[in-house]
Amino acid sequence: MAKIWTKLFIGCLILEAASLPAATFDVNPGESIQAAIESATHGDVILVLPGVYRENLDLQGKGIHLRSLDPNNAFVVQETVIAGVDGAPAIRLVSGEPEGCRISGFTIRAGSISDGVRIESSSPTLEDCWILPPENSSRNYGVQCEEASASFRSCRIVGHRRAACRIVNSPLVWIEDCQLAESVPGVSIQSSTVTIVGSTIENNTSPEPMRGCGVGGGGIFVDSSNLVLVSTHIKNNQGICSGGGVYSSGTNLLVHDCQIDSNTSYAQEGGGLYLLRGTAEFRRTRFEGNSSGEAGGAIWGLFLSDLSFQDCGLVANTAKRSGGGVELWRCDSALFESCLFDSNECLSDGGALSINRMESCSMANSLVTHQTTQIQGGAIWLNDSNFEMLGCTVAENSSGGIKADPLTNLLVTNSILWNVGGEVIGSGTRTVTYSCLQSGYPGEGNIDAPPEFVDSANGDFRLADGASCIDRGTNLDTLDRDLDGNPRPGGDQLTDMGAYESPDGFVPGEAFVQPTIRYVDSNALGTDTGESWENAFNRISDALRVSNASDEIRVRNGRYEENLFLEPRVSLIGGFFDPASTGLGGEPNETIIDASVPGAPSVALADNCVLKNLTIMNGETERGGGVYGEDLHATLSDCTIRDNTAEDGGGLHLVRCAINL
Repeated sequence: MAKIWTKLFIGCLILEAASLPAATFDVNPGESIQAAIESATHGDVILVLPGVYRENLDLQGKGIHLRSLDPNNAFVVQETVIAGVDGAPAIRLVSGEPEGCRISGFTIRAGSISDGVRIESSSPTLEDCWILPPENSSRNYGVQCEEASASFRSCRIVGHRRAACRIVNSPLVWIEDCQLAESVPGVSIQSSTVTIVGSTIENNTSPEPMRGCGVGGGGIFVDSSNLVLVSTHIKNNQGICSGGGVYSSGTNLLVHDCQIDSNTSYAQEGGGLYLLRGTAEFRRTRFEGNSSGEAGGAIWGLFLSDLSFQDCGLVANTAKRSGGGVELWRCDSALFESCLFDSNECLSDGGALSINRMESCSMANSLVTHQTTQIQGGAIWLNDSNFEMLGCTVAENSSGGIKADPLTNLLVTNSILWNVGGEVIGSGTRTVTYSCLQSGYPGEGNIDAPPEFVDSANGDFRLADGASCIDRGTNLDTLDRDLDGNPRPGGDQLTDMGAYESPDGFVPGEAFVQPTIRYVDSNALGTDTGESWENAFNRISDALRVSNASDEIRVRNGRYEENLFLEPRVSLIGGFFDPASTGLGGEPNETIIDASVPGAPSVALADNCVLKNLTIMNGETERGGGVYGEDLHATLSDCTIRDNTAEDGGGLHLVRCAINL
């Protein structure tokens, strides 16, 4: 009986202790925070007044709230400092601290040979904290999480010579409204599940490689993990090798409503992101101003099992070699839906997209404009891949629209391709239907009249009333919305060509145009419309931009400093004599095309084009300094090709071509 009464008494004491209100411990400068921790129990609050506390803290598995006087006051946070002593982290949470454990409103400064915060097998929350490196620089982490379920809210973790936040084998880490900056790298994640929301990851650098080039990931390095990024800004990060913004390997990656800009990979691929294996899903995310020293200005991907982009923008990204926007290799599938590609740039092989050895890749309801390359395939380059384009507008790109190399199967439907140079070129299998192409293209429902955009000069590629592409698409193969989110087909149950559906009241214009003679004279002072010698274009490229199949462009003698990308079935004829023009370095009636852009051929041929009475000079590029052509027929008559430079074919570089000379 005595034992029973003893047990009941002890139980009552435990219940009484559990029901006691939480205690608050005040810590003043000169006192010990650790001493207060040792006295506190679950649910207690430790209130620390401003001051510098030089000690290493261990929360001993307790669910307590360690806080400064006012965590929302930046001055208080700066002045309430936990300064770690050498040899151990400033704060240790390694004894199973529960979710109720919170640390709020401190500046946490690591000791010289250790980390700021170490979390193991615990579930704490850090909020409104600044986690800084030691005053004397050291190769330390800001935060290390191992087998943790931790949360970070409104924290600044900056300036560390290793990762601002390193996460390993952790089932759930939540980072919200945080800044991770000026570290090596910003975040390092291995075998973990991590969500980053509303945060900024900026001005970080990938580690120096031990040998060779190594991996990369200036902003984020993630391996064999699940990573979700929402409303997060990844900017100005540098990858010494690959992946300036993000290096992802074997990871399931979800990126929604993010901004990824101004990241750089210096030596290799993926200025914005480098993706190796795993999956990636991007929604409403913008990639802008990223650059790669090799390929994939915004994104480079290899061996991904699934990749998708919806409502994304890829703008002004650059790659030194190929894939100014995106370059993909050997991925199982990729989808680009309702996306904008604008002003991306690379040397060759796809200003917007470079797709290589892929079983399935498709683009729908997307706008591809103003890409720049110096060799054909200005917008999209396809190599040994299956690619489908549906309801897209590909316009005003340099060096042509789509190049389909051998073993490629290309299917284009309900689209507009209107670019400088050939629209669909290469030796792959190409099927184009119900589409509008400059100079036309064989296939059911195709047209060749200009598409008549509302205001392409200011970026509006919607169809104007009377445009040739209105109501001329097919309803058999279309999505239910256009790029603006409008119903497709429209209320009239007719589908337009291109990325945008026009208002129901709009009516189509003529589908085809008649051959036209256009005039070019560098000295003409008229309306610059090309309709006559008096109103001639001043530049040959302006005439090519509006020309169509079977047009003839007549060029007055003179020197034209430009690089030309010809249009299919267009004749370019020089030598029209002007007795007032002499002293140009050639014969009085010589028409000289003098290349003005280094790295590009003087003239890039198009299928069934004609060149006559021209002098072609000063081109400088890797292939075909004077004249470049691939997979085409062309005629060159009475032309002089001189003073051009290239690694292959200084005068001419022709691949699988039939040329009449």
